Formats: sequence, structure tokens, C-alpha cells
Amino acid sequence: MRKILFALALCMAVVCSCGEKSRENTDSSEISAVSETEYQRIVNDYEDGILVGQWKDEQASIMVFNEDGSVDAVMDVSSFMHFTEQGTLILDTNEIASDFVRYDGSVVDVSYTNEETNEKVQLIYLERKDSPDEKNLNGRYKFTGGTLFDSLSANLGIKGDSSLDFIINGEECLISVNNSCSYSQDGDILDFKGDNPPFKTQEHGDCYFVLDGDKLTIYSDFENKKSVFEKIK
Repeated sequence: MRKILFALALCMAVVCSCGEKSRENTDSSEISAVSETEYQRIVNDYEDGILVGQWKDEQASIMVFNEDGSVDAVMDVSSFMHFTEQGTLILDTNEIASDFVRYDGSVVDVSYTNEETNEKVQLIYLERKDSPDEKNLNGRYKFTGGTLFDSLSANLGIKGDSSLDFIINGEECLISVNNSCSYSQDGDILDFKGDNPPFKTQEHGDCYFVLDGDKLTIYSDFENKKSVFEKIK
């Protein structure tokens, strides 16, 4: 069980990874190259707040730009874990029987007893954020406890104002890292700050974006990275 949890956490961390190159390791030649690229490109003077909304990339991960300048990262983990119509939890190749899934309309508590130590182990603890509903599990929950929560929080660097939400829709499960970082926009220039930014930036125009209808392309010359998103909301 522990190995499965670690594998899931590691996969999630890789999705949110922003690369290994650090700001301090950037030499002057790299900065010069960024500046030269900036002057050669077409500069778009976009209005403030134009990115507010939800954007999905080619890997089906969602980046949410909020009006308050925060960024949420939403990941589809259905292939790793989901709840069935019978109320069981599928975790990787394991099935947690519905007997171990307690739901009262507001709280989901998945716990089991360790056969070797006879100790109760809490795997997942979720608190519903929308109105109580005893009919099914569908809804948005605050992810607050359990060994899976501890593993994900450690690997994703959840601290401070960041938090995790768990979204259930049938056999679809999404995990939202709320306030994963913050961003600022100046025309077509983007700057990200925080522990889990999707791009590393240097506040000198090395990260910029281009809009083409509902298509968003973010370029990071600092990381030599290009990412394409489609607006979904």
C-alpha cells in the first residue's frame, strides 16, 4: 500500500514540476539570449486579466488563473484512483471494498485495519465543500487527512495558503492544488512566484504568452519551454 501511495505522489509531483534549472545557475549568456529573443518577437499589449479562467494543456492538466492573482493546478488522477458506482475505491491495481469507505453525505472517510498490527489506518479523509448529498459521492471536497493526503502534501509542497481539493464526478477524480503559486501579467509578460510555479521566471520578459482565440501558448526562454493550452471555462 505504501509503495502505491508513493508512486501516485511521485507522478503528481512530476506533473507539477517546474524543472531543475535554478535561477542562480543562469549565466549572463543565457540572459543575453533571452533578451535578444524578446526584442525579435512580436509584442502583444494584452489587457490586464485576460488570462483569468481555466486552461487545459495537452496532458489534460488544468491551470486556473484567478482574479486575485493566484494560480490553481488541477490534475486528472482517474487512471490512478477513482470511486466506482458500488462505492469501492480503485487505487492503482488495488480495490478498497465499500466496507472501508464511510460516507454520510458530507464526509468521505476511507480507513482499513492493518492485518499485521491490527491498527486502524486512515487512507483518505474528505470534507464536502458544497451542499450535503447522501445519494452519491459526486461533488467537491476539501482534502484534509489520511496517509494519501500526507504523501501528496509532502511531494507537492503544500504549505501556507496552499490547499488540496478532491473533485469526484462519477468515475472521474480530479485533485486541485489551490493557490499553488501566484502570477502577475504586464501586457504579454508573465511572472510566476511561489513554491510550485508552472514556469520559472526572472522578471525581465523571459516568459511571455500569445493568444489565438481560445488557444494560449506560453513561452519560457529561461527554460527553453513552450506549452499550449485551450480555454475550457
